[in-house]
Amino acid sequence: MPISNLFDLNATVAEHWLYLPSVGFCIFLAGFVYDLPARYLRSAVVFACLAVAALSVRSAIRSSDWVDPETFFRRTFAAGGSSSRIGVNLGVIYAMRGEHGKAEAILRKVLEVCPNYPLARNNLGIALTQQGKTKEAAALFETASNSSAPAKGGYPRTWEAARNLARLRHKDKDDVEGAILERAHRDYPSNWELIALHAEIVRESQGPEGALPLVQNFVRGHWWHAGASIALGGLFAEMGNSPRAEEAFRHASILDVHDSAGLNLIALLKVSENRLEDACAIQRRALARQPDQPRQYLILSDILEKMGRGEEARAALAQVERLQAVAKTQSATAAKTLAN
Repeated sequence: MPISNLFDLNATVAEHWLYLPSVGFCIFLAGFVYDLPARYLRSAVVFACLAVAALSVRSAIRSSDWVDPETFFRRTFAAGGSSSRIGVNLGVIYAMRGEHGKAEAILRKVLEVCPNYPLARNNLGIALTQQGKTKEAAALFETASNSSAPAKGGYPRTWEAARNLARLRHKDKDDVEGAILERAHRDYPSNWELIALHAEIVRESQGPEGALPLVQNFVRGHWWHAGASIALGGLFAEMGNSPRAEEAFRHASILDVHDSAGLNLIALLKVSENRLEDACAIQRRALARQPDQPRQYLILSDILEKMGRGEEARAALAQVERLQAVAKTQSATAAKTLAN
């Protein structure tokens, strides 16, 4: 049933669901071998032992491919596993390391096999943009962004191509980025990344007042989105509407009880209003959420310094130095372990 295609699966082939059903087949094979004539039984046992030994060695060799994502994707790609997903993942790893030439080479190979794969086109466009090849990159973004949305049977995340194309056009001052984003938003109406970029572009040209309706409409329909609430608060703060800004930041801090961004912004808002006691109390709440983040101590130290509490400010800075030293030690240990 799992691989009958009667139901939609989260995988093209669900072979990883066959281990348990295979137990019955293995028992059948064992019974078959057990019932063999004596003259064949010894040969079957020897063959089984050799097969187990050979497969064990192959498994040990294959296990070394999983040491890190790059090794896995690179060896799989080299072994002929040039699927679109393997190639794109390997290209993304190279791009994240700044090796855009390597990423370009891999992604071009992917497009030779699957020329209409929009994620490969999008990531190749990014690699080309980083190398200054903006004309070819724009063409790739254009074709990738024109792919069907998932609801129409197309590929997921093609909205990234539309976003990248809009950024490229905005950088070139072509004044068509708004139309690109609006078209993409029709296919992906709940995508915050597209709205955020559109709002930022509008804010640059029309100020926070022009961008406010875009963000407000999104927040109205997606009250649970913490990032959108923070962006809304930022626009209100830029407009000088501190009460509405604080309300939006506080809402974001409630939505994500592990993140301190909303509380940090409220604290900074209080500092700008010279309400230092309130700012200090709120920042201490933020620090309690993320006690291992140096930024929290830096903000607290700055507030304490403004309050004239120099000794406490220096103690907070000492915590920053301690956390940075711990992070440096952990990084060195990890690098040494990887080298070994």
